[in-house]
Amino acid sequence: MEGSTAVATAEITGGTFNNVFKAIFSGKGGATASGWEEIVIAVAFSVAVVILGIILAKILRSVFRHIAKRLAKLTKTNLDEMLVESLAQPVHNAAILSAVYLAWSLYPFDKLGLESLVSGALFVFAVLIAIKGILGLLMAFFNWYSTKAESETGVTMGLDFIPLIRKVVSVAIYSVALIIVLEHFGVDIVALVTTLGVASMAVAFAAQDTLANMISGFVLMTDRPFRVGDRVKVAGVYGDVTRIGMRSTDILTLNNTTVVVPNSTIAGEYVENFNYPDTVHKLKLNIGLAYGTDPEAAIKTMLTAVRGAKGVLKDPAPSAFFMEFGDFSLNFLIVAWCRSFTEGLDVTNAINVKLNRTLTDGGYDIPFPIQTLQLKNLE
Repeated sequence: MEGSTAVATAEITGGTFNNVFKAIFSGKGGATASGWEEIVIAVAFSVAVVILGIILAKILRSVFRHIAKRLAKLTKTNLDEMLVESLAQPVHNAAILSAVYLAWSLYPFDKLGLESLVSGALFVFAVLIAIKGILGLLMAFFNWYSTKAESETGVTMGLDFIPLIRKVVSVAIYSVALIIVLEHFGVDIVALVTTLGVASMAVAFAAQDTLANMISGFVLMTDRPFRVGDRVKVAGVYGDVTRIGMRSTDILTLNNTTVVVPNSTIAGEYVENFNYPDTVHKLKLNIGLAYGTDPEAAIKTMLTAVRGAKGVLKDPAPSAFFMEFGDFSLNFLIVAWCRSFTEGLDVTNAINVKLNRTLTDGGYDIPFPIQTLQLKNLE
């Protein structure tokens, strides 16, 4: 008797499983369950699908991170590593969402009128995951580029531009996502797009100077006419670049004062960079000797003195030129080189001291202007 009961129970249970799985894989959703047992089995199957999806999602995330670590060892650049790493979490979330969607789609019985609500929610989550993936890729690229630019030029793009770029790009992508979601739910977006366009034009018109400086700053950082620490002359300002910012550039003058120059002004001016193509600095000194001086002998004497001055480079070698017959003297130009513009004043001082001593000891006369007044007797 007990055996017959067990067999009957097994047949009933087996029949229940068969009915549920026939309903699941027949592709006909919305059927009515014949008992609570079928509902429990269908729910358990859906939960099992979600659990398998979560496990698969974790495996995929681990795989992406493992690939990123392998790329770090195989490639010279870390851009591919950062891009793959940025996709690990979005892929994980997409796998879980796919499992939830599959479980919901395969549930065979009446869904209590929640089809549109759940489908809409799943669509919104899918859009959000796609946005996170796109933003992750873009931010990974921007962070890589800012780090590379900072290591090569000393420009701290990450401190000034990356947060701004992140906000601007995020607002733009989220706006597009909002339009896609609203269009999916049948909302008229024409008025919204028109309003956003008018508002954007108004903001751009009101902040045109600020935007011009910001765009010029980005151009300066990408074009790199100078770097932090370079000595430049631009817009009438001569000094060392201490900061390249989002709106302006700070230049420390030789008077130890900082001049803040708008980036749009720099972008429209000629830039003279004393550090490019190298830091070697050229010095020019003018000197006059009395008439009657032998120019060739004077040049040899002056070059010997300049070569012996502290800080003067041997390569490029210093040179001297007889330039003109002046009103009171024969005028010469001496050209010498030092390692950096920071040594310019010290090396100029050393050259002048050496020249004065050498020319004086050699009997050369350095004239000075003399005016003779002739008074005419009017009587």
